[in-house]
Amino acid sequence: MSRSRESSSAGIVFRSERPTRVSPRSLLLHVALLLLLATVVAVGFGALLWLGLGRPDALTAGERLEALKVVLAVVAGIGAVVALTVAYRKQRDAELAEYREDAKAYADRFGKAADQLGNAEHVVRTGGVYALAELADEWIEGRQTCIDLLCAYLRMPYVADTASADYSHGNREVRRTIIRVIRNHLRDGWSAVSWRGYRFSFEGAVFDCGDFSKAHFRGGNVTFHRARFVAGHVEFNDVVFEGTPVWFSKAEFAGAHVDFRRSVFAGTVASFENAVFSAGRVEFDGVRFASGEVSFDNAVHEGSVATFDGVAHTGGTVVWGPFPHLSASTSTPPA
Repeated sequence: MSRSRESSSAGIVFRSERPTRVSPRSLLLHVALLLLLATVVAVGFGALLWLGLGRPDALTAGERLEALKVVLAVVAGIGAVVALTVAYRKQRDAELAEYREDAKAYADRFGKAADQLGNAEHVVRTGGVYALAELADEWIEGRQTCIDLLCAYLRMPYVADTASADYSHGNREVRRTIIRVIRNHLRDGWSAVSWRGYRFSFEGAVFDCGDFSKAHFRGGNVTFHRARFVAGHVEFNDVVFEGTPVWFSKAEFAGAHVDFRRSVFAGTVASFENAVFSAGRVEFDGVRFASGEVSFDNAVHEGSVATFDGVAHTGGTVVWGPFPHLSASTSTPPA
């Protein structure tokens, strides 16, 4: 199976283009035009020889032979062009056929991985996560689709209460694996293929674990709109959002320890608008707002511990709004 090639240097992804199909009618028309051109050139060249050298019966046998050689050379050259055209068109059709075979193979692999992700056995689901990640690395045109499916799994209804009969340690581990796979593809040097520049939608997802630390989001966008951080430790420490709009709008921090320490928001829009900090601990210590716009407008602090020690604001704008409603356990954000 042929593999598409890409380069992600400096965050730029070069994608192979889909081969263009060449219709038989177009090919015949092209060849007919070239043959017509060959005839016109041969006749025109013969006429020029007539005018330039005089009547053919006045030429010597050697001169006639040389003139004939010139005419045949011109016709042969145009014939070679015709042959090259036919060969090129055949190659394009072969490339299209190969592309279709590859696309079918990728689609089959995607279907099998999706089936694994929906399996009742959590170990099979974990295998589906890795199968989708491998497919995303190889299948440039379908990479966003693979990422979307992984994110969709995290958005599915999930019970994080360990005391509930519906809680599943296996499901928790599948979710942790998905986050780890995504993070590794966004870290420098952790994966041969980078997933930077794509969309990541965790909208409405429930988190009771997850390590995004040191991920570098660049381009694309990422949303945690209406996400709920309810338990465990969720790590965003040392994450870089560079030119990547990120939304934590209406997110609920309701019991988890969420760590944003030393994260960088650069050249982007970051929204914590209408977020609710009701329980748990959220740390923004050492966060750097380098440029762009960051907003905590209408965020509500109802009892969580939210710290902002050493926050650096070096560019852009930060809209604090009424957040945080200070308490004894809450540090004051910078002016």
